[in-house]
Amino acid sequence: MPFLGFIDDNIAMLIFYIFTCLFGPDSEIGTNFRAKFISHYGPSYSTDPHLQGYIPISLNHNSITPMPAKQSKSPFKHPWWLSVDRLFSGPENIGESMRCLDDRLIIELSKAIRAKSGWTTKYKDKEIVEKWKEEFKDQNPKSRHVDEVFDYMLRELQWYDKIESTRPEFSDKKFKMGPDDRIVFSDEAIDEKTAESFASAVTEFEKVTPKDYHPGSNNLVVDLVHPSLFHLQYGRTKMVKEGALRVVEYEEEVGNFKKTDFLPLKRFQWLPAELCLDRKSKTFSFTSYINNLHPLKFPDLYSRIAAVFNEVIPGLNFSLARYLSKQYIRVPIPAGPHAYKGTDDEFYEKYEIDGRLSNEEFTKARIDFMRDFPPTYTEDPVTENFDVRDFSRLKVIVKLANIELTPENPKYAGGSWHVEGTINEDIVATVLYYYHMDNIKDSKLSFRAGVSDPYDNNVEDGLQIDPWVCEHFYGLKMDEEFSYPMGAVDAQEGRVVIFPNYFQHHVDPFELIDPHKPGLRKILCFFVVDPYNDLVKSTKDVPPQMKEWVEDKELMSKYFPEIKPEEVTTMSWEEATKARDELMAERAEYDLSYDDFDAYHRYFSFCEH
Repeated sequence: MPFLGFIDDNIAMLIFYIFTCLFGPDSEIGTNFRAKFISHYGPSYSTDPHLQGYIPISLNHNSITPMPAKQSKSPFKHPWWLSVDRLFSGPENIGESMRCLDDRLIIELSKAIRAKSGWTTKYKDKEIVEKWKEEFKDQNPKSRHVDEVFDYMLRELQWYDKIESTRPEFSDKKFKMGPDDRIVFSDEAIDEKTAESFASAVTEFEKVTPKDYHPGSNNLVVDLVHPSLFHLQYGRTKMVKEGALRVVEYEEEVGNFKKTDFLPLKRFQWLPAELCLDRKSKTFSFTSYINNLHPLKFPDLYSRIAAVFNEVIPGLNFSLARYLSKQYIRVPIPAGPHAYKGTDDEFYEKYEIDGRLSNEEFTKARIDFMRDFPPTYTEDPVTENFDVRDFSRLKVIVKLANIELTPENPKYAGGSWHVEGTINEDIVATVLYYYHMDNIKDSKLSFRAGVSDPYDNNVEDGLQIDPWVCEHFYGLKMDEEFSYPMGAVDAQEGRVVIFPNYFQHHVDPFELIDPHKPGLRKILCFFVVDPYNDLVKSTKDVPPQMKEWVEDKELMSKYFPEIKPEEVTTMSWEEATKARDELMAERAEYDLSYDDFDAYHRYFSFCEH
């Protein structure tokens, strides 16, 4: 159903252009109109009966001038990209390129081989490799390039091996690449002394901290330190600015720092703490308080948390360096007409298309006319340079949480798919440290990626979405989601997992090994704020909002000596938990409101709707 009803395509496009010019692409009205237009309005079908669904791209760059937009100072993408947004903010908001079937097969084969014990030795053994290859060919009889896929994977293993065994610091901490080369993990990143002292400090903290069960967790998840309590509230929370306390108001720059169709939230923000770099030791330490963790009562825990962070820096650097780098596409497929052996005229002439072929015959002819793109390994992926130690300060949100199972409540149902925070916090990476696990069965962290359609990264004037190319090379059929499962990393005691805040992830369901005994899974989590973004407010400038903290003269004199305690806006525990519920409800509503438009819930369709 056309979005503008009876109005024809050209007039509709003109109205669309005028509307966004009048109201501005960044206004709430303009954004909502743009999203609805792109979601609901589609171009007319071709009159050729064989080309039903052969859809011209509805908005092309030569017919509509992209709206001017503030360019981000950061090289890191907004996690809630929308492919259509490139019309308004440039190609930096295009999402992941879709991977063709052979590309995905290489990844799956590589994951299976690298999951084997001793794979770095086995892949060099010709006899073992031959057995792998025969097994792979038997399991994939329909693959068009089964030999080339295997050979590519085997050559690529050399790159994985080289990175994991020779890259400075990364290899020292025994980091490995997971289901994607931007997801890394290590079971030896945290040395034994650091691990023991950290766990001991947390235990002391737990002894004097009342249990706070996470809302909606069925009393399974205990929040020891969580950013949703005593968070920043625009229009209420105060911060130090120019030597005086001032109420923090929402600023439009927050949403404009990284251009996107998705608006920031205008009520709340999680509060990160600040880490300062010691140039001599090249280590970070906290110079502001961690929200909900008293710095004077638990100084040992502060230093232990900082020690853990410093241990994981090599993995964090590599994960973000790969995230900054050009996406690694193993088998590039040219878009539309370039995937064929000739022009449409040549196709019609060669196959004597006269309009009387059945759909099946026509599809067979189209596929026969396509070019072949066997996987060929030409060079190792290029990794950009990145080091968080190039920044003198980092903003990091700290979370400590336990999942506690009992014989009465023996199963954890799993978490929801999500990326962390909103653009208000601008989190670029997550670091998870599973520092204690007991009597827990098969706990996994799963990932999935949202992707652009095959044409977003190949936009040309007059380019058309070709359903035969999409299905033949990508296996993409109508009404399928533009997202794909990436795989999982096992959660194990002592393991660190690091990944960019660009992939959706969730905790898979798990349960007790022995149903008659309780079980535990404890994590320390760092949400790393984009270091290029100075707009995210931190505890360096926002005084604590707990009344008892503000009344602590020693604490205030250390962190906010120029501020009078009576001027600070505080919250009671009841007010803080109510605000937490409101924050969670707002963010849940935000996720649901944009399900039809976001990067993880877009569907492939050849139809108008």
